Amino acid sequence: MHNIENAQNTFVLTCQSDIESLVLNAIAARDNVSRYSCKCGYKYLIGECGKAMATSKCPECKRVIGGSNNVAAIGNTR
Repeated sequence: MHNIENAQNTFVLTCQSDIESLVLNAIAARDNVSRYSCKCGYKYLIGECGKAMATSKCPECKRVIGGSNNVAAIGNTR
């Protein structure tokens, strides 16, 4: 590894894969969805246009997730 020419086609894994991001990105690429997260960090998807039109409760912290009239609930980020 001390000779750069010998290492140019070598790949070194430096961290674990983020399986959650891989799965959510694969779903988002296949379907027309947007990723959101609750204030507690719980991640969820919204389909169609990707804007919030309904609310629910976060299964982790019980805060409101989703939103209404194309506006995400307070504490939810896209």
